[in-house]
Amino acid sequence: MHRRRFVSEPGARAKADPHARVKRRLESWGRWIELSRQGGHLPSSLTLDPNRVRQALPRFVPVSEVECAETDAAIAKLPQQVRAVAVAEYVAYVSTAIAARKIGVSERHYRRLREMLHNGVAYCLRHPDVPVPPAQVLLKPIAS
Repeated sequence: MHRRRFVSEPGARAKADPHARVKRRLESWGRWIELSRQGGHLPSSLTLDPNRVRQALPRFVPVSEVECAETDAAIAKLPQQVRAVAVAEYVAYVSTAIAARKIGVSERHYRRLREMLHNGVAYCLRHPDVPVPPAQVLLKPIAS
């Protein structure tokens, strides 16, 4: 009899999403970009007036300078359209429909570009000395 793993158990999430680590790195990179645009300071949840906040408070995203710089270098090696997806997803936080319209592609193509982003960043983080990731790496299915 096999026991089902719950998402809260260690190792369960990694099997469900092969790019969970890359997504966390990209979220951290997005917050790093946001911090650099605002002079290194984001508003603290302790200083925000809850009566004036119309949306949910942003969740804490850890930012490591070294990891963010590595992620930034990996993103810089990717094609322009894929870099635009990185900015739309992890810096601007816009919906898929709005981001696809802004980039000028269909939502289906946008989701494929997002997969290419995750594949490319994962490859570039494993192989930092490669100047450009190979096309077959970018185009491989997300499940592999």
